[in-house]
Amino acid sequence: AGDRGVRVSVEDQGPGIAPEQLASLFEPFQRGETHGQPGVGLGLSIARQAADLIGAKLDATICFPTAIKQALAQWRVSTPITVNDKDVEVVQGTADGGRTPVNLYFDSKTGLLVRQVRYTDTKVGLSATQIDYDDYRDVAGVKMPYKWTTSWLDGQTVFTVTQMQPNASIDAAKFAKPAPPKPANP
Repeated sequence: AGDRGVRVSVEDQGPGIAPEQLASLFEPFQRGETHGQPGVGLGLSIARQAADLIGAKLDATICFPTAIKQALAQWRVSTPITVNDKDVEVVQGTADGGRTPVNLYFDSKTGLLVRQVRYTDTKVGLSATQIDYDDYRDVAGVKMPYKWTTSWLDGQTVFTVTQMQPNASIDAAKFAKPAPPKPANP
């Protein structure tokens, strides 16, 4: 009551996945109940890695948003909602050639990005990754989040930055090709 949004229900005729198997669903060589189907349990793991690479590219674009207009297509504005007690404006674009939606939630008062929800097309349907941004601070005249929480189907990771310095010098040796490994002694 009073909540704005859409509820989506999905039904299928497949055998399903036992709740105790969800935590390891995307781990390599994990198959769960096979129902006589061949395989080695790498499909979802590979799909997850591909999704992570696509997501990382989008994350980099959002962190340095000069190319965000080109990174997403089919832009549209949705109905404002509330996220973490903040009124937000919702903007949606599509990534991956228009196949997958990306929702961006901007604080109505500050204009800062408070949430990103991106979807990746996998063999089992769209898989969502949500990133919540918080604790914005000024870094050389640019507001940057010092905390972000990434949530996905089987987990959550919280990143907290203690110090951020633009254009920090990094010793070139950090990028040098490592020495070859020493031969093993027989």
